[in-house]
Amino acid sequence: MGLFALLNHLLNFVLPALWLASLLLITHRVLARRRDVTLRWQREWLWLFGCGVLILLLGLLLQQHDGAMLTYVALALGMGGMQQWLLRHFRRSDEPQAGTGEIPVASWHQGDAPRH
Repeated sequence: MGLFALLNHLLNFVLPALWLASLLLITHRVLARRRDVTLRWQREWLWLFGCGVLILLLGLLLQQHDGAMLTYVALALGMGGMQQWLLRHFRRSDEPQAGTGEIPVASWHQGDAPRH
């Protein structure tokens, strides 16, 4: 196998992780702006891509061939879990932490004013 063929095989192997990492990042940055993260987009993409490549390698080692549907299901679930972990771990500090008992109040809320 030549160098070009090897690079082609490696690119096609990691392409699902690359695609899903990009899709998760774009979806979060464009559509879900209510949860801002302090993590830069390059580093967030690298976390997602690295997680995806590790899952693909694990699927290749366990199933002895590439492209099994179980590997792709694990890829989607694992990268979704990684995205959720990143959103919780690297969020802004002014948001209340989950489980602290604080109820978030809108900044425009003026208390319990009587209604007319």
